[in-house]
Amino acid sequence: MYLPLIKALIPYYYIFCLVMIGMGGLPDYLEHIDGIEIKNICELQRAFISDDVRDTTGPITLMMISPFLYLVARYKFKSWLANIALIGLCAYWLWSFYIQYALCM
Repeated sequence: MYLPLIKALIPYYYIFCLVMIGMGGLPDYLEHIDGIEIKNICELQRAFISDDVRDTTGPITLMMISPFLYLVARYKFKSWLANIALIGLCAYWLWSFYIQYALCM
């Protein structure tokens, strides 16, 4: 019944999820990486002590991906474009919240 509307909204929801993950996963002080004193995000984390909201925004943005996962699973992963989009969202989420910071350790 609402299938054409849902299919039409999928690209917009995908872009919304990308923007929310980007806003939640990046630190507020990213503009301080200048290549001279602070060369990468690992040095940035050591130089600035501030509130890190990734522990809150990570699960929130993961919950935002879940309707997209439900929709793809409901149609039994038949659409290769939706599968690639879902894998891309999950990979971007992992990179934004965990992998780039885990590589600093």
